[in-house]
Amino acid sequence: MHPNSVTTIKHRDAAMTQVRAAAEFDFDDLHRQVQALRDRPIFFVAGAAKSGTTWVQLLLDGHPEISCRGEGHLTDSLAVMLTDVVQRQNQKLDQVDAVLREANASFPRFTNAHLYYLFTVAASILLADSASYSGKLVVGEKTPDNVMNLRLLKTVFPQARFLHVVRDVRDCIVSAWFHNLRLNREEALSIGATLDEFAMLVVEVWRKTIEAKLAFSHQHPNAIMTVRYEDLIAEPRLALRRSLDFLDVNASKSAIDFCLAGADFHALSGRKNGEENQTSFFRKGVVGDWRNHLSRRSHIEILRRCGDLMRQFGYH
Repeated sequence: MHPNSVTTIKHRDAAMTQVRAAAEFDFDDLHRQVQALRDRPIFFVAGAAKSGTTWVQLLLDGHPEISCRGEGHLTDSLAVMLTDVVQRQNQKLDQVDAVLREANASFPRFTNAHLYYLFTVAASILLADSASYSGKLVVGEKTPDNVMNLRLLKTVFPQARFLHVVRDVRDCIVSAWFHNLRLNREEALSIGATLDEFAMLVVEVWRKTIEAKLAFSHQHPNAIMTVRYEDLIAEPRLALRRSLDFLDVNASKSAIDFCLAGADFHALSGRKNGEENQTSFFRKGVVGDWRNHLSRRSHIEILRRCGDLMRQFGYH
């Protein structure tokens, strides 16, 4: 085949892709989807890593009225990349203006308001699409790092509610340690060569997430509710009922049955709570496992660094 033929085929394929994309694009329809999404009940699940946010997401997604699928990373990824694109565009125009200064030509720049608008539209499209398969009314999204961006989410989705999932930092440490070893042992050990060393890193992250939550709840006390991992273990029905009442959805026994049917520990792992499998995302599903792994020295240092915050959530 002649090289020019390859180029022609590539151009033809690119042209066909553009034609298909243009055929799928309907500005007014997408705009209606965005507006409809903003009129629906929306919530976000947040919390420190390995606090049980995935478990809460799966429990809620099983509810007859709720769609809560996967992790969108809207604030810690999408917003960051959009900000970078906008800044690069503005910088490009600055360069153009420097060349065309004598012609006194200048094109408008993106403002912060424009950036918020772009993020709101992009996030709304993804949230709407995430719920479209189910036809459920209430739309949720879970990304642990949401806890560090609660103000942003509240700004662009004023009607949103937030479920903050908290877990004893000592159990978060142990769970995260085994989780990281399972994913990539070499990389995990490069972050923290020992559990004691790793523990100090997690403690600081946990503390920052709690401080972010407390700051937000001080300003918006009615928009956020905390769900303790330990309460979900001890009394799952009661903890779920409180969460569903907060989200203003059906909290009947049958609705809770739907939630639990596919998302209790046995349904998710095929094991009973306490039966460990270090190769599974759902490793053990117990409270207090830190006693089997953390050294006394680490425990003392953990209490020194964040004992005040731990006690606020009932951890001693």
